Amino acid sequence: MYCRYCGTDIGDKDAFCVNCGKATGVENENNSTSKVYTDSSIDPVEEQLVGTKQEYYIPRFLGFKYQGKKVSWNWCSFLFPVNWMVYRKMYAVAAVWWIAVFMLNVITEFSFGLLSGIASGLFGNYIYMMHIQKLAQQANVMDETSRQNFIHRKGGTNRLAVILLILLQVIMWVLLFTLIFAYAYTIGDYLW
Repeated sequence: MYCRYCGTDIGDKDAFCVNCGKATGVENENNSTSKVYTDSSIDPVEEQLVGTKQEYYIPRFLGFKYQGKKVSWNWCSFLFPVNWMVYRKMYAVAAVWWIAVFMLNVITEFSFGLLSGIASGLFGNYIYMMHIQKLAQQANVMDETSRQNFIHRKGGTNRLAVILLILLQVIMWVLLFTLIFAYAYTIGDYLW
């Protein structure tokens, strides 16, 4: 079967196109109500807030909404959790995530970097959907001009913030290694 909107080859039982995210009109066997989904499955404001890569995120959002899933894999979120969150303008989530992982590393003296990446890779898309839905609720009560300004400020991506974050991370690593080497040098002089 082919998507009637973008022409992508999809499975006969797929409720949504894997390319454009539009509903195919096929009943979802996993849903006990056997609901047929329409094109209005996603709020247009949510689509605008996502901005780039709608073809990736919208089908996952639809899967979360209608199939009851909360897990889908996101490689970028796995490899660079905090950077991906900042890129997607989830600044508060990124800050909480970074502080939580940092505190766990300090308290337990165990590196939670890989576990953090796995958790972010599995649940990053769902967290992003929740973020977008919250923003859409705020935007939907605004007049059109305010809504468009809000979408421009809060939606889409922010490359500059990621570049600044990477610079901050490099500076932090340089300072950390400088302190470690200075401490090791001081201890070395004292022992000799």
